[in-house]
Amino acid sequence: MNKGERLWKAAIDKATGRAAWTADGVSVCGTGEDQGDPHLDLELLDAIRRRVEIPLVMHGGSGLSDVQFRSAVEHGIAKINVATELFMTSAKRIVGAARDKDLSYFEIARLASATFRERCGYYIDLFGEADRV
Repeated sequence: MNKGERLWKAAIDKATGRAAWTADGVSVCGTGEDQGDPHLDLELLDAIRRRVEIPLVMHGGSGLSDVQFRSAVEHGIAKINVATELFMTSAKRIVGAARDKDLSYFEIARLASATFRERCGYYIDLFGEADRV
């Protein structure tokens, strides 16, 4: 095995060895709001997928493009957490609406709920799961 192959194997071993085991699968990657410009190593993801037999979970999808999300799903990611985007989008809409008028608690709750429904529907379509819901 040459140096490049050893480094590649070490990266896979490190990724699968340090993965966070959860009730719904294994977390093998995260991007997230504070991670900078997101990069997905799809070859590494494929290699990890071949080594584990449980669902792969992406903790932190903030900042990923639609293409990156679809690629992650195509390369074995079974669950993607998008809560930060849901909360941030809801907060921006609430702040925007509150600039125009005083909002009641119920108006805020309805706006947050409507935003979550809209964004969750968007992600369900994006991840190719609309036929399964």
